[in-house]
Amino acid sequence: MNEEGFVRRMVPMPEGLPGPVWTDAVFAVRDGSRERLLAHFSRMKDLGTRLERGIMVFNDEAAAFEKVVEVPLDHPLGPEGQAVSQKLLVDGVEYQLFCHWGPPNIRVPAEYARAIDLDSYEAYTPLVPGGRFAGTQTQLDRREGKLIWAWKKNTATLSNRQQKELLDAGLMSEEESPQLLRNIEDGKPIVVHSASAAYNEFRGKWIMIALEIDGTSKLGEVWYSEAPAPEGPWRWARKIVTHNRYSFYNPRMHAFFNQDGGRLVYFEGTFANSLSGTEVATPRYEYNQVMYRLDLADPRLRPLWDR
Repeated sequence: MNEEGFVRRMVPMPEGLPGPVWTDAVFAVRDGSRERLLAHFSRMKDLGTRLERGIMVFNDEAAAFEKVVEVPLDHPLGPEGQAVSQKLLVDGVEYQLFCHWGPPNIRVPAEYARAIDLDSYEAYTPLVPGGRFAGTQTQLDRREGKLIWAWKKNTATLSNRQQKELLDAGLMSEEESPQLLRNIEDGKPIVVHSASAAYNEFRGKWIMIALEIDGTSKLGEVWYSEAPAPEGPWRWARKIVTHNRYSFYNPRMHAFFNQDGGRLVYFEGTFANSLSGTEVATPRYEYNQVMYRLDLADPRLRPLWDR
């Protein structure tokens, strides 16, 4: 709050610049003996058009974020989506993971100097090194016929929608992707819009809360899935929340709220009618954050355990 007790801007931008500023991928890394809070920002013209993006760091003295890195609009990587709350140790290197339009698919060494260096980011992707999604002209990384999913620098991720386009074009098969979910009840595919993932001690696996796009609602269907590793394979999911003709976007798990050894997990999302198409709004709840609790011992989740 400011001195008058009102909220104030946390991401001050130069005066006169058009467009709202969105933040995502908020995460903390070590910088020598101190910890630094970082985030990604996008300055938007409209819902689908970026004007600017970058990485910012929280200035403890000013109590606000400051831009430290300008990210080119066409750059394939950087901190985006939901930051995974736990760090992951791989071959002696501690990584920060991000869920960008799906399961964890971006990583960077969890050090301040590396986190603000775009060349340090890697994508878990089947594109050729240095590749970008280009519709039916997309170049996939095949070696002796096998599609290679691996961590690659300067290479784009693939969203579920993009993977579906490649599937429909016959450029890859469903079995070749470790990131495509299906409904555990009827086997129908689920197109993930955004997700939040974390390692869960109760299940001894990675778990994910995923939001479906164009399901029985535009952006209101929430699914649970689990996998042996952050890279997957993420195969099966169970719907755990439905918002009929409403939106509940950008779900986020909060692992520090876990109870009973991770049996009870909590996640929140933005409850809004703005993107849903409904003409009847829930009174006093437009653009509120709503939190849910999920019991991982619920027998309705048991079919996932047997897969």
